[in-house]
Amino acid sequence: FRLLEQIRLGKKDTVVGMIIRVFMVHGEKIPVELIEALKNKHDINMFRAYMYAFLGALLSKQGE
Repeated sequence: FRLLEQIRLGKKDTVVGMIIRVFMVHGEKIPVELIEALKNKHDINMFRAYMYAFLGALLSKQGE
């Protein structure tokens, strides 16, 4: 829930740090698509849309 709140607040740096830490802890590479979404070239609304889509896909994957 902390990640969702940081996304909602538009705290890009915090969100990027949290996501990188999760992947590092699990010893996995960050997908190229996610790296693209994390770049600073997107406005805050597009960033939020990417992050919500990422989390939605992640949660649906866990439910399988």
